[in-house]
Amino acid sequence: MWAGQMVSAVHRWLPNRDISVLGDGAYSCLALGLHCVKREVTLITPCEFDYAFHDALLPVEQRPKGSKPRIVGKRQPTLDQVLMDPTTVGKKKRFAGMGKERER
Repeated sequence: MWAGQMVSAVHRWLPNRDISVLGDGAYSCLALGLHCVKREVTLITPCEFDYAFHDALLPVEQRPKGSKPRIVGKRQPTLDQVLMDPTTVGKKKRFAGMGKERER
């Protein structure tokens, strides 16, 4: 919650700047990621290649009637599968660190 408020405040103070937020494993949560996407802020957190990512659940009105409610959405491919997929397109980002700019 505090990290999301910090992202909102910095985005409000610097609306015309590209903002990147770097966090450790505690910051790799969906809520903060969606919060950053909404404000067009880049969130960089460590992820394992075997993490399981899922789609968001459908709204209650659109869920099938009479079936057991799902706890998580449909599973997405793992990062390892996405990395090996030839149709995956990456984009380069410049990071300034230790007095040098690096492209990754």
